[in-house]
Amino acid sequence: MWLPRSPDPDEWHVVHLDRDLASGYTITEHTITTALLEVMSSKDKRNILGWDLAGEERFFEPF
Repeated sequence: MWLPRSPDPDEWHVVHLDRDLASGYTITEHTITTALLEVMSSKDKRNILGWDLAGEERFFEPF
């Protein structure tokens, strides 16, 4: 999920659950736009989601 702290979605940061923290979540330094571009352009599992899309057809058209 992401944290909408600004009216500009390009500034929203990715948030994920972390039960080891008192807050219960971690905010990444990546914005949602950066994270999506990283996942869509990666060729292995080294991205914020750990997904390997190398063998998948991709289509991503940002606004």
